[in-house]
Amino acid sequence: MNGSASPSATSSRTTRLSSGSRPLVTPSSAPSPPYSPDLNPIEQVWRAIKREVSAMFVRGYEHMIATIARAFEQLAEKKAYWEKLVKMFLSPKYASKMLSQ
Repeated sequence: MNGSASPSATSSRTTRLSSGSRPLVTPSSAPSPPYSPDLNPIEQVWRAIKREVSAMFVRGYEHMIATIARAFEQLAEKKAYWEKLVKMFLSPKYASKMLSQ
């Protein structure tokens, strides 16, 4: 689109490019779903890692990477933590399959 085009010219061009009477939907104009970190399992893991890392003084990039890796490994070793996530995000049928292995 041209920066000098007026809004009315742009909207008429959009309508003209569309099929039928519906306007053309571009990725920038398409509605996006609301962001919900509580429903995203990896956000729960990152929240726990951030909690561990924020309590430490990080001396540099390499130390930060090692600290994050250590926090992740400690979480992976906590069976109660990942069992809770499996039960929270999977249906009871699949959760029981995952936890019985």
